[in-house]
Amino acid sequence: MVAAFEHDASALPAHALVEVRDLHFSYDNNAVLKGVNLAIPRGKVVAILGVSGCGKTTLLRHLGGQLRPSRGSVMFDGQVVHELDNAGLYAMRRKMGMMFQVSGLFSDLSVFDNIAYPMREQRTVWRHGTAGGARPGDCTRSPADHVRRAFRRSRPDFA
Repeated sequence: MVAAFEHDASALPAHALVEVRDLHFSYDNNAVLKGVNLAIPRGKVVAILGVSGCGKTTLLRHLGGQLRPSRGSVMFDGQVVHELDNAGLYAMRRKMGMMFQVSGLFSDLSVFDNIAYPMREQRTVWRHGTAGGARPGDCTRSPADHVRRAFRRSRPDFA
């Protein structure tokens, strides 16, 4: 279960892939994030929903390391995001996926193909053994194959 807790960081699970604790951020005098707490367990698909201007994009920019919090922390896979150097941020970003809300989708591709596109692009990395220290032949399925398999399980009508 994915849960967001506004002010009680003690209610967060101990082991989550993403942990946001007491996150505060402002644009000039406009406080956008005010004590956000969030835990996302490994293996969960998450959607961030809310009204315009409530801080969805700002939160995602913190998760990706594009912004630094005024107070609090964002952790991804046990690492504090805003403490990573450029190489660390690059390595972290290779482990996550994000779909953009505007101008980031291919209009001629299905939803599945848009989601699978970056994973297909990384398939050569998996096959050539540069991902996570793997050697050629170690990986029999690409990340896109795993998405396709999960999608088929959830949608029996998918060909």
